Amino acid sequence: MVSKVLVNPLGWAVIICPDCGVKTITKPEKELQNKVLDRVCTCGAKYQLLFDTRSAHRKRCSLPGILLAEKDIPVVIKNISEIGASFSFEDHVNGLEIGSFYKLKMKINQDWIEGVTKITRVHKNVVGVTFSEIDTDHKKIIGSYSPPS
Repeated sequence: MVSKVLVNPLGWAVIICPDCGVKTITKPEKELQNKVLDRVCTCGAKYQLLFDTRSAHRKRCSLPGILLAEKDIPVVIKNISEIGASFSFEDHVNGLEIGSFYKLKMKINQDWIEGVTKITRVHKNVVGVTFSEIDTDHKKIIGSYSPPS
């Protein structure tokens, strides 16, 4: 399993060995970021890690949603952060192009939140979006969301 290590805005990260728990503070070079790396701890443990430079941590989830297009498209939100999300849908949908804008409604806990999104990635039936217009209260709901264990 690959361990994600978050890199803070100043470029620092804390690596924690999954076996012995030893912490190492490092400032990974740009070419090492967002790639899976092999690591060997001083205790001898071998593991893989990925330096994650996202400005907002994505949370895995399975939330109902609706992409408001010419014809509304039911979607399942697969991961979410305060700045974006990715979702999947059952049927292939034509016309979703990178750079286009759509409203997206999502149900988090008992709240339906809605915002304008920009399509950033499309691969078969999986779409990545960034939020371009979302109200501050809705950002707080997303930020405080904790996926069920």
